[in-house]
Amino acid sequence: WIRDEAVMIPGDETRTPQMRGVMIDITDRKKLEERLTHQAFYDGLTGLPNRALFLERLDHALARAARRPTDIVAVLFLDLDGFKVVNDTLGHTAGDELLKAVSRRLVDGSRADDTAARLGGDEFTMLLEDVSGVDEVARYATRVLERISAPVDVEEHRLTVSASIGIAISGSGDMSAEDLLRQADVAMYRAKQNGKAGFEIYDERMSVEAWRRLEIEAELRRAVEDGQLRVHYQPIYDLASGDIVEVEALVRWQHPERGTIDPAGFIPFAESMGLITEIDRVVLESACRQVRAWGTTGIDRRGLTLGVNLSAREFRVPGIVATVAEILEVTGLPASQLKLEITESVILIESDLTESIIRGLSDLGVRIAIDDFGVGYSALGYLRRLSADTLKIDRSFVAGLGHSREDAAIVTATIALARALDMSVTAEGIETAAQARMLRELGCERGQGYLYSRPVPPDRLADMLLAGTARSTSGTARRRPAESASPTGLASTP
Repeated sequence: WIRDEAVMIPGDETRTPQMRGVMIDITDRKKLEERLTHQAFYDGLTGLPNRALFLERLDHALARAARRPTDIVAVLFLDLDGFKVVNDTLGHTAGDELLKAVSRRLVDGSRADDTAARLGGDEFTMLLEDVSGVDEVARYATRVLERISAPVDVEEHRLTVSASIGIAISGSGDMSAEDLLRQADVAMYRAKQNGKAGFEIYDERMSVEAWRRLEIEAELRRAVEDGQLRVHYQPIYDLASGDIVEVEALVRWQHPERGTIDPAGFIPFAESMGLITEIDRVVLESACRQVRAWGTTGIDRRGLTLGVNLSAREFRVPGIVATVAEILEVTGLPASQLKLEITESVILIESDLTESIIRGLSDLGVRIAIDDFGVGYSALGYLRRLSADTLKIDRSFVAGLGHSREDAAIVTATIALARALDMSVTAEGIETAAQARMLRELGCERGQGYLYSRPVPPDRLADMLLAGTARSTSGTARRRPAESASPTGLASTP
């Protein structure tokens, strides 16, 4: 690249006309301009167009479609399912490699005039022009899902990922590029809610739901700040003696207008907002204080074990061991009475940080339970290395006892595995006396579920503990909890 600047010097009788000037090599400057332009409109990791360029192309496509009413423009909004697990377990370098692999698959499967772009994080978009209708777009989305779901090798790990896709299609009226992209985003959230690894096509009702989601997120932030979260407790029974030996702390949202909201109604929002860590700590400290209070007032004479669930995100925070130690010191609860429950997915992929945190918690004297055991990939090799104390059999397997040979075999194997590793076993979701009887016969030590009690407020659990203490001190024979259940499957008053 050359910049040429010159002026004409007129001639006269003694001098011929001349061009005088300077030529400057501006190749470096031109290359810098190209790099800056590329950085402004292309993603630095994948090389795909970024949000700005995508919206510019989408705007032009909509303008062309407006001049030709038969033209249809479609936008696909893709979000990878479970991408955070890859980042948290294998690291951001592996996550970047996965994003690049996905981007290549999107480009390779595109038509010549399509535009694939990366908006940021694990979000991608695709612009489809001149499509015949909804059916063609749906077939295209299906092919995209198939390409993305093919196994990919990342740093000696073979990973299989899926994506959720939202689809928005241009209508006959005026529509901006931002509007169409927003509609596709809303539809993508619906695909997530409907089980992931699929696609949804936008309709107007989704916008109403999206606004409601924003309202819930705002209300949830206020709930955390204003102390609207409450901790309920579900008793865990010794299946042989009928004693309450543990309690599991479960959070509830006491909404000022809608009443009590179960975790399923707000925990997914808390996770997407990044509030789950704060909620985890609120629940942990509140529950530790409560169990300690039961002990100091004489309600709990046996030293209940307190089970508290920790999210995968919280469990990978390097400072979690120090936080737990601080909460135990402030509340006065002995570490031996605390059992932190983590899901099997936390130990799914090797992580030095996970093992380090578990060792640190064990050194404090805190116990570890593997929750929902059997529904993941059953990382059996890790059970030998982790200082876990308890396996919790997932309720889906307990529900099959008595009519599913496969579920019965899984429960039997889990109990045998726990015994071999010197771990205790707790069955979740016990709803019938027959299930409780089978679990006892198989050697399961503890159980919880609606057969015995739903999660209850602290004062109700205190009454249950006092009733049990009164029976034991008076010498009254205690029936097993399964035998005291009402015909409806809910426990009668202890």
